Amino acid sequence: MTDDRNLTSHTYHEKVAEEIYSKINDYYKFMNKVYKDIMEMLIV
Repeated sequence: MTDDRNLTSHTYHEKVAEEIYSKINDYYKFMNKVYKDIMEMLIV
């Protein structure tokens, strides 16, 4: 995920941008799970 973030800072290649764009939903799901797990640990 961080590698893709670094690529977005300096990419002007449409193919690279499209590849990263296609992964955004997976990144969101992953980060949402991390958030929920952390919140669960804090509440318990």
